[in-house]
Amino acid sequence: MKQKKKPSLRRRILRLLAALVLVWAVLFSGLWIWGLAEGRGGEADVMIVLGSNVLPNGEPNTVLEARLREALARYQAAPLPIVCCGAQGPDEPMPEGEAMKAWLVKNGVPEDAVTAETASFNTYENIGNALPLLPQGAKRALIVTSDYHVPRAIRIARAKGLEATGLASPIWLPLNRLRGNTREILAWGKFLLMLWTGKV
Repeated sequence: MKQKKKPSLRRRILRLLAALVLVWAVLFSGLWIWGLAEGRGGEADVMIVLGSNVLPNGEPNTVLEARLREALARYQAAPLPIVCCGAQGPDEPMPEGEAMKAWLVKNGVPEDAVTAETASFNTYENIGNALPLLPQGAKRALIVTSDYHVPRAIRIARAKGLEATGLASPIWLPLNRLRGNTREILAWGKFLLMLWTGKV
């Protein structure tokens, strides 16, 4: 009886890579669908808009402008106080929160309806630093962010005591989609570890 030949090392590596790509593709598309499902909006006392990069001219990048357009449309439909979150990165001319506020005011939102939070560098800090800036008694928060980011942002907000729903902004450029979803898959790993260790 012939002994079955073991697959070569190269073949085993290729199989492993194929399995990893398949898992990544499932997670990638799953995040997209999940984000759209949970990002339809809801009743709220306040909007929290999460930051993204600001261009050298002080304007929001494509991803951030999409978030701001969703927030603006929601405000025009039913005005709510808005908290814009984001610090200043090393390649940014100003804090994201300030650039976001300036964009909203320029597009018709009253200045006293928008508060800029300018010290946060990630989603945990976004939500945590926004809490003291919320109007008194506000408990229901509408988290405005990119579709892939909505599920995790909602869960962080709920872990911090808010009744959170999400409003998803679309990602049109394929490179932004690829980068955003891939980064979010990794961020979910960190978030689940933090939940498991009780650090959220």
